[in-house]
Amino acid sequence: MIGSLRKIILLIKRMDPVKILHSAQKNWSSKPIFTTFYGDEEAIISVYTVTHFIIGMIFAWLQIPLWILIVLHIIFEIIENSDFVIKGFRSLSIKIRTAVGVEPWTPYTGDSIANSVADTFAAVFGWILVTEVRKEFFVS
Repeated sequence: MIGSLRKIILLIKRMDPVKILHSAQKNWSSKPIFTTFYGDEEAIISVYTVTHFIIGMIFAWLQIPLWILIVLHIIFEIIENSDFVIKGFRSLSIKIRTAVGVEPWTPYTGDSIANSVADTFAAVFGWILVTEVRKEFFVS
């Protein structure tokens, strides 16, 4: 994990805004908006985006501040897309699919940047929804 964080810090230091925007535009335009295929996290919105929305709702219900949700969610996305975790997902999915006799699919390669951003926004929207409902109906 420390190695992944070092890589991220080095990457941030070398960032060229023009290349990043060009890359983001290229990546976003080539990805589908939504997928229902489990394990395909290249789309902007996947079946797992709903779980991030629900996590945001839980944080709001527990009255955890929005900034804490955002920070923890970004940290989660970074860890979730580290080489260590991706290799673990890949290994586990192969074992499960082999055990139940299902053909393995394309190996999991991690979330796209667009998917990670959309998942974070989904968590924020879940938090906002619960917060606004609470204000509207439960706070005098």
